[in-house]
Amino acid sequence: MQKLNKYKFEYDKPHEEFLDSLSKPFPAGTYDLKKLGEYLLQEDFCSKDTIDLAVEAQQTLQKRGIYKPLGKIMVESEDISPEVLKCFLYHQWADILSTADLFQEIPRQSVVKLAMIADQYVLPSDTVIFHEADQGDTFCIIISGHVRVFRLTEDGIDNTLATLGPGDGFGEIALLTGAPRSASVTTVEPTSILVIPKNEFDKVLEENPELAKTFARILADRLKAINVHLDEATETEKAFKRLVTEQSTRVEHDLVGKCKVFQKLKNGITDVSQNKQPVLIEGELGTERRSAALEIHQRSDRADTPFLIFEAETADAGAPPAGGSRHDSLQLELDQESALFGHKKGALSFAKTRRLGLLEVGNQGTLLIEGIDHLALSVQRKLVSFIRTENVYPLGSENPVHSSARIIASTTIDLAERVQAGKFDPHLYKLLASQSITVPPLRERKRDLKLIVDHFIERYSEQAGKRIKEVEPGAYQQIMTYNWPGNIDELKVVIRRAVNLSPADTLSPEHLFIGMAPVEGKITFNLLRTEPAQRLFKSRLYPVLPQIVTILFFGLLMGMGYFGSQQAGNNIATTLTWGFWWPTLVILWLLVARGWCAVCPLGAMSEFFSKFFSLGLKVPSFVREYGFYMAAAGLCLIIWAETTFHMVDSPRATAVLLTVLLSVNIAAGLLFRHRVWCRYLCPLGHLSGIMSRCSILEFRANTNVCNNDCPDHSCYTGNKDVNACPMMQGPFSISSNQHCILCGNCIKVCPKQSPRLNLRLPAYELWNVLKSDKILSIIVPLIIGTQIFRGFERSVLFHNVKDLFGPPWAGTSAAMILCLMIAILFVNTAGSIAFQKLKDASLRKRDLFVYALVPLAFSFEFAYNSKLFMVYAGQLLPVLGRQLGYNWNVFGLGIGPGIIKVLQVMCVLLGVLASQAIINSLARTHEETFLKRQPWKKRGAILLLGAVYIILFVSAVQIS
Repeated sequence: MQKLNKYKFEYDKPHEEFLDSLSKPFPAGTYDLKKLGEYLLQEDFCSKDTIDLAVEAQQTLQKRGIYKPLGKIMVESEDISPEVLKCFLYHQWADILSTADLFQEIPRQSVVKLAMIADQYVLPSDTVIFHEADQGDTFCIIISGHVRVFRLTEDGIDNTLATLGPGDGFGEIALLTGAPRSASVTTVEPTSILVIPKNEFDKVLEENPELAKTFARILADRLKAINVHLDEATETEKAFKRLVTEQSTRVEHDLVGKCKVFQKLKNGITDVSQNKQPVLIEGELGTERRSAALEIHQRSDRADTPFLIFEAETADAGAPPAGGSRHDSLQLELDQESALFGHKKGALSFAKTRRLGLLEVGNQGTLLIEGIDHLALSVQRKLVSFIRTENVYPLGSENPVHSSARIIASTTIDLAERVQAGKFDPHLYKLLASQSITVPPLRERKRDLKLIVDHFIERYSEQAGKRIKEVEPGAYQQIMTYNWPGNIDELKVVIRRAVNLSPADTLSPEHLFIGMAPVEGKITFNLLRTEPAQRLFKSRLYPVLPQIVTILFFGLLMGMGYFGSQQAGNNIATTLTWGFWWPTLVILWLLVARGWCAVCPLGAMSEFFSKFFSLGLKVPSFVREYGFYMAAAGLCLIIWAETTFHMVDSPRATAVLLTVLLSVNIAAGLLFRHRVWCRYLCPLGHLSGIMSRCSILEFRANTNVCNNDCPDHSCYTGNKDVNACPMMQGPFSISSNQHCILCGNCIKVCPKQSPRLNLRLPAYELWNVLKSDKILSIIVPLIIGTQIFRGFERSVLFHNVKDLFGPPWAGTSAAMILCLMIAILFVNTAGSIAFQKLKDASLRKRDLFVYALVPLAFSFEFAYNSKLFMVYAGQLLPVLGRQLGYNWNVFGLGIGPGIIKVLQVMCVLLGVLASQAIINSLARTHEETFLKRQPWKKRGAILLLGAVYIILFVSAVQIS
């Protein structure tokens, strides 16, 4: 203690007559600097006014940075004599020593003797009283203030063992044995301590042998307790190392940019890093709030200390109680408090061992609390206490632990509104909001996008052992035109995946999978949890075996179409094609989404030629971007040709159509890898994709697994045993039924069981759409137009006027063009009145309206093809008999036209109801002000189209 002699206060010795009073203890009280006044008042040595004046003088000196004990001030003002002061100080010290555990069993007279050999020190903040391994030559007891007991780990990390306050003592083992210090002690604030030197203590023991025996027993008990404490300290150090190791891998520095809003952020970070006050970081989901907190830490004088992260929403304090729920509010509150403040062994039902709190571990460092709005109110209040006092109280402990950890909090919501709603502590908000910065969203930093993308490409290329040298302009264009609602987090996932998927040193648009998180049904059942479904999709026979069957079936149709009878009534090719295949395809849209495409013989042939004979050309950018326009035109052309050339009644025309489709599929397979035709150009594929959005089945993936736990994305690239995704999609990017054909390849290769095949409520993805889809915006109006055309072509009116146009193709062409124009005009007009003002100004009402039309369009397809099924299916055996030379007319079945029309009308009405439900759901989600009672003009468009469909079905001529 010699180095602290400048803080030692010297007092004159009292007269002997005053010392006798020391044998009588004064009433117990708190031992702060005002305690001396209580002694003086009790013995009438001065008045209360005199003491108050001395306290005021002391406080005035403290404001000037000068500390002087109250007794010294009163002696200098001659209110009391030096002898009286010393006597009462001895009295005070004796009472203080009597409260220490070490001296509680010692007789009062012996305690008095110890008080008379003690010295008083008044130490400033952050003063080291002694270091670990220093010579043990004193015992100290705290009069006022607080000290921190700590040890340095092997790695040089400061590990706090305890925080001690008034009445607590330290250094007893050194006093009794002279052993070196086992830990270091420093003051937390201005602290007054009473010090007993060992050499004077030994003299007292020599003069009082009876005390030696008492202290020998106390020493044995103390050593036993110290051994236990040292074991706990070792466990603490191990836990500390584990925690810091885990936390060190949880943050990446992602602050990259040059634009003005970014520079404003950097300036704010610089300002708040110059002090140790709490900071609030605000920003949307996915912004670099964590990186901003790390930079604040690194720019501060704490850069070499721990930077720890706590996620309030997912706090974890170990295993929950049996049967407990992680979502239980009480359990979450305990988790949060335990994680932040720690707990003693046995403090909680699941606390089998001691747990270090992050505030204790992060002493002298920085703690980032992410999502502080999720912190329970009781934990918020306890955090306020910590920020003000820097004392941590672990669960189950009454002894505080000092920590100077700096608090940085982040949130994605307006905390001021939470305070007004009574859901956030106003005192904590005031402490945090005194220093706040806002991380701008990525859409406001478009000028930085290329710089940020290049930064991530370099990082993830290094991680993947690749060297991406070039990014195609089309890829940059896709990135620049997207608004990135998920901000940097979304961008990182997209770039990391693109780097992993790129087979060469160039990153292409086809490697970018940009879009919102998948819309997944809420009420779902994953069929892949069942053994039959797993066996089916993991079998090597699927989809190969069904493909062989459908290839043989289509081969039969084409053969009979070319070489069989050209009378439809004598050739089952037309019956099987239009009476069975098309109606079955419509039913499959509802039951298995686009699952037919997995076994489609046309797609199978394309995939076969692509695998064994393809030139392997890259898909041209215009095909990727505009292929669906060609598909839409192809759909209109097929339906026009079906009507113009009477394919329903012409085996050869049917065979020609199948041949053309097969030819373009094979051609695409010879040129490109994978099913390029099916993905971008197939008219029937796009129609199936749109209609399959009404399905009760959806294929999705666990995006958390795909984005965080999948190193190679073999679901997209395939492996040596399983082909890559034929649709160039991958489960991680599937947000609708539009492009997934349920081929099962990804299910076969995924080791994480990420793919999910869900049974869901029909058309769920249409109810909850968040953004527009260009494919639907273009193709749905054309589908409506072709449906009106098909209905009109079978009406009495068309049959009365078609001869006015001359050749049959002229009449059907004029009717097709007219119907398409009417449909496009209808969608544009109805879309503009179907919704009020939308929340998202970039979302067009027309593009939203087409989602509501899909169920009604599906109902038309179902009704139209059901009629073909009911007419032709019943004549299958008679037609087959005539083809074979037999009369099997007796086996023919038929349903009256009246019943068919009733069923068609009912089907359309169901479609109207479904479309009305979806338009209401979309209005509730996207309109700024949603009205529960929707005006008739909003319902009228759907009702009008439904009425048109019903009129067309009712007025249709009978199929012969």
